[in-house]
Amino acid sequence: MNLNSIGCRYAIFRVVAFHSIAMMVACVLLSNPKVAYGQKSSLRALMAAQTPNSDAERKSEQTDVGTTDELLDQAQAEESETTSRDRRRSEHLMALRKPVTSITVATLDPAMETPKNRAAELETEASIVIHSLGLPVPGPDRYTVGFCHQPLYFEQKNLERCGRSYGFFQNAVSMTEFIGRTELWPYHLAAEPMGRCVPTAGECFTCESFSTPKNPFPLDPHGVLLQSAAIAGFVMLLQ
Repeated sequence: MNLNSIGCRYAIFRVVAFHSIAMMVACVLLSNPKVAYGQKSSLRALMAAQTPNSDAERKSEQTDVGTTDELLDQAQAEESETTSRDRRRSEHLMALRKPVTSITVATLDPAMETPKNRAAELETEASIVIHSLGLPVPGPDRYTVGFCHQPLYFEQKNLERCGRSYGFFQNAVSMTEFIGRTELWPYHLAAEPMGRCVPTAGECFTCESFSTPKNPFPLDPHGVLLQSAAIAGFVMLLQ
């Protein structure tokens, strides 16, 4: 009880002392108008100086808050768009990765319209037939024109002009003819010189061939002389 009473008395004393000091200060200010006016002016100037700063700070704070809200909204919109895009992509991939057992075969509905077969329609149409007059087409008559050319010492007439060959043995026949004509080349050079033109063998008709001459080596004195000289020279080289 004593402690409580002492504490209450101390608190009452503090309150009374504070009010007394406040009343004394108020009396001094009211008794001296100049001092009171100067303090009021300084207080007003201080309040006026602090007011704009507080307004600017409030505006800047409001601007910062608005910008932050816009950035947050934009980030949320981008995140939602990305999420929806990923969801659509995953759904598409899941649709492509369906198991084989999910594939089904259904019968075609007869009422469903099928694509038109244009090729079949063209085939069913009436065909265009072009009729001729019944007369043969005139063509140029086949005449053999005679002309002359330089000597062909290694020509195979039936093979080159008529297309007649010996089948599988054609290579052997061609090689034999080439070797034989090479050995008799001096005789042909003298009998048919290079600067002299010889008549063509003529045209070979279908399924025909040139006949083999009875005397393939007609006697020619110049050819015999040159062939004899070539054989003699070859024998001397061998010795």
